[in-house]
Amino acid sequence: MTDHLSLPFHLYADDFQIYVSALVADVSEAVEQLNADLSAICGWSKSYGLLVNGSKSQAIIFGNPRQIAEINFSDIPPVTFAGSVLPYNRTVKNLGILMESNLSWRPQIAHISQKEGFRCFCIPEMVEEFLTC
Repeated sequence: MTDHLSLPFHLYADDFQIYVSALVADVSEAVEQLNADLSAICGWSKSYGLLVNGSKSQAIIFGNPRQIAEINFSDIPPVTFAGSVLPYNRTVKNLGILMESNLSWRPQIAHISQKEGFRCFCIPEMVEEFLTC
């Protein structure tokens, strides 16, 4: 299957990531290339009796804040996969890391801070509970 794709990709266990790099002026053409490869993946999957769940897939465009601001998302074609239109997300989770379209680490830092803050909050209660046993 991978010999039939025109774009670079990564495989991680049961996750598949396909991506394309383009200038802001060429985003529409890049999405068309992406859609062609996604269509080939769906065709291959069907021919081997595999079911692809397009609703579990995500699309994101990465760039610096200036580049993202230059993109008129209503003018570019949608990413489609397995009969689903994938909305362009601002933040996606990639192998456990939250990634934002403008390349900011804010969502990941906020997630970790919230998670660790909860753990720190629970520690005094756990110590007290342990000491009273």
